[in-house]
Amino acid sequence: MSNFDELLQHAGDFGLYQKRISLLGSLPILLLAFVLIGVVFLGYTPDHWCNTAGLQEKCAFRSQWRPLHFRRVLAVFGQSQCTGSAGQSEQTALVGRRDFVENEFSLVCEDSWLADLNQVCLAGGFFIGALVTGYLADRKSCFIASIFGLAVSGICIIFSPYYPLLLFFRCLQGFFAKGAWTSTYVLVIEFFGSNNRKFVSVMSRTVYSLGLVLLPALAYYIPSWKNLQLAMTLPTFIFLIYHWVIPESPRWLLSQRKTKEAVKIVESIAKCNKRSLPEDFQEEIVRPSYKDLFKTPKMRKHTLILIYAWFTGAVVFQGLVLRLGITGDNLPTGIIFYFLTVNFANTELYPTPLRNLGVSVCSSASDIGAVVAPFIMYRLASIWQELPLFVYGAMSVLYSGLVILLPEMRGVDLPETVDDVENMRR
Repeated sequence: MSNFDELLQHAGDFGLYQKRISLLGSLPILLLAFVLIGVVFLGYTPDHWCNTAGLQEKCAFRSQWRPLHFRRVLAVFGQSQCTGSAGQSEQTALVGRRDFVENEFSLVCEDSWLADLNQVCLAGGFFIGALVTGYLADRKSCFIASIFGLAVSGICIIFSPYYPLLLFFRCLQGFFAKGAWTSTYVLVIEFFGSNNRKFVSVMSRTVYSLGLVLLPALAYYIPSWKNLQLAMTLPTFIFLIYHWVIPESPRWLLSQRKTKEAVKIVESIAKCNKRSLPEDFQEEIVRPSYKDLFKTPKMRKHTLILIYAWFTGAVVFQGLVLRLGITGDNLPTGIIFYFLTVNFANTELYPTPLRNLGVSVCSSASDIGAVVAPFIMYRLASIWQELPLFVYGAMSVLYSGLVILLPEMRGVDLPETVDDVENMRR
C-alpha cells in the first residue's frame, strides 16, 4: 500500500489510540507556555531610586531619585523629586517584597536595558533551534533530547552567578524549547487522518492556555524568582519517560524504509482501536534538505507565504502584549487564535519527509519577529502611541490576503511526496 492514510483508515485514524497520544503529546506544551511567558514574572523592575549627578547638583545633599514612569518606554514620563536620604552612597536602592532577576543582578538605572536581553536571548534560541532541530527528521529522539536539554538549561539558569551566563542558558532554553515543541507537534499529528487533525491543534491550544492560567498562580504564591524557575523546570524531567511511552511516527519510519518498526506501531494502533490491517505496504525514502522547500513552484509559494505569516503573527502578537505595558488595555483573545491557525496549516502543506523541516524553517520566522517586535513597538510608539496599530493592521491585511492563496486541506490526506504537494488544488 503506497498511501499511509489509506493504511491508517484500516487501523483507525481517530480512535482511542489517537486521542491518548494527542493528550500525551500536548502536555509538554504546558511547560513551553511557562518558558515563553515566564519572563514576565521572573523579571520585573520594582520601584527604585537612582543616584544621578544632575540631581546631586540640584539638591543640597546626596540624593536618590525615584522615577515614576512606564517601564520599557523610550521616553521617561513623570516627575522626579529629591528625598532626604542624605548620606547613602549606593547607586541604586530597590524596594518591594518580591525577588526578581533585576534585583539579583541590579539591572536598573543605566543597566536597565540589559533586562530586555533576557527575552531577546530566548527568542534567539528559538530561532537557532528551529533551524538546527528542524533538520533532525527523527521526531521522537529529537523530542527526548530537547526535553532533557530544556530541563538542564532551566536548572542552570537558577545557579548562574553572572548575568551573561544566565543569558547563555536562557538562549539554550529557547533552543531546546523550540525543538521539543516542533518535534512533539509534528509527531502527534502524523498519527491522525485527514479529517481529524484539527483535534491536535485544539488540544495543544487548550493545554497551552492552561499553562497561561497556571503560571500567574504559581508566581503569586512563589515570590522568589529562583524558586519559581525551579517550579517551572522540575516537571520537565517527567516527560523523559516518553521515551518508553510514545512511539516514533510510523509515517516517518515508512519514509525511511523502516517497515518492520512501522508495522509494529500500526498493529498496536489497530489493536487499540479494535480494527484490522491490510497485508503489506511500502514507502519511498526521501532525504530532507532545505533546498527541497524552495525547489518546486508550489513548495516555494507555500514556504514563502508561511514564513511571512509566522513573522507577522509574532510581530503583531508580541507588539500587542508589549503595548499593554503602556496603555494597560486588555489583549483581545481572538488575535491569539487568528494567528495560531498558521501553526495548524503549516503541518499539512509539506510531505512527510519534509514536514518537520518545513515547520521548523517557517516557524523560525516567528522567532525573528519576536526579536524585532520590541524595537518596532517602542520606536513607533515614541512618535505616536497609536502608530504601531496601523502598522499591525497593514501587516495583518497582507497576511490574510496571502493565506487565501494556500490550498484548502480540509478532508485532504496529508501529502506523502513532493509530487502530492504540486498536485494540490486551491
